Amino acid sequence: MQQARGQLLLFTDADCEPFPGWVEQMMAPFADPEIVGVKGSYRTRQLSLVARFAQAEYEEKYARRRWMRQIDFIDIYAAAYRRDVFLTQGGFNAELLRNQDQEFSFRLARAGYKLVFAPQALLYHQHPTTVWCYAWRKVRIGRWKVRIHALHPSKAFRDSYTLWTQKAQIVFVPVVSLAVAAAVLGLIPWSVAAIPAVLDFITCAPLMINATRHGWQVVLLAPLFACVRALALGLGITWGLLSWGLLGHVRQAVSR
Repeated sequence: MQQARGQLLLFTDADCEPFPGWVEQMMAPFADPEIVGVKGSYRTRQLSLVARFAQAEYEEKYARRRWMRQIDFIDIYAAAYRRDVFLTQGGFNAELLRNQDQEFSFRLARAGYKLVFAPQALLYHQHPTTVWCYAWRKVRIGRWKVRIHALHPSKAFRDSYTLWTQKAQIVFVPVVSLAVAAAVLGLIPWSVAAIPAVLDFITCAPLMINATRHGWQVVLLAPLFACVRALALGLGITWGLLSWGLLGHVRQAVSR
């Protein structure tokens, strides 16, 4: 980035294939001098159910962003920044092994810079094709989100990327599991155990609607995939809290 000589820096990933005209679409918003960062969007040609669900998941987030005048989250798979601002703001945090793009976006937004979504800046992506790979990816994302939110606490409650339904599912899924176990043991009636299950299903409705373009199989399996996502993210968050929360206090105690 320091060796670059252009005014803009564009990023994509090794598992991405930009559409023709991607560069032009990424550059177009910079005609507004107030805009400092631009985010593009995914498409997929994959046929596996998991990959199609992953695409529906992204499209649910895109649908929300289309109505935002500015955002606070740019993924590095389709990212563009003004080079001078990128360098003066310190660029990506090299101490983070994941989610560096998320942390940098939050830092720019906190400094008052304008970031926008360019939905027509398209590229194909290779999504996970197995449930295990998808879940493991979410576990790692959840773990590193703990570090990001430690640096930007307010973003744990609201950002332009994470939907409230996804956050609710992280809470509802373990609650549903406990409620079902309690009902099996006869501790509570099944009618009571069904309440969190129904609420969890309701949070999946927008995702299921977005999944219709990817086939009815994806629509029907979306609640199950959402449960896998919630469990994986919850496990990752727990891992992160244990890694950087509890262990951090232990290290401080030992150092004293």
